[in-house]
Amino acid sequence: MFEGACSKPECLRFSIEKVTGGPGIVIKEGCQAKVKGCTISECKVGIETVSAGETLLVMNKIHDNREDGVLTRTERTLRNDTIVRLNEIERNRGSGISCVGK
Repeated sequence: MFEGACSKPECLRFSIEKVTGGPGIVIKEGCQAKVKGCTISECKVGIETVSAGETLLVMNKIHDNREDGVLTRTERTLRNDTIVRLNEIERNRGSGISCVGK
């Protein structure tokens, strides 16, 4: 899990699979992460962003997850400015991309 206002972690070219208890990657509250060239499969949710800053999800393969491929949502009154670009998202049991706000 990545979180923290103005933090800028990068996840580049790795594989996450068979996470049984939750999402493959969680990005929270103000974090400006970059996830590029990764494969995420067989998790509850592939990637979940919660009130994330300008997070970039680009050129990933997200497939065969038990719920959504990508879930973006907000908490309290915070924004979620996630950018999803050039990903292969397929065969997830929920939505490919789900954006939820209050």
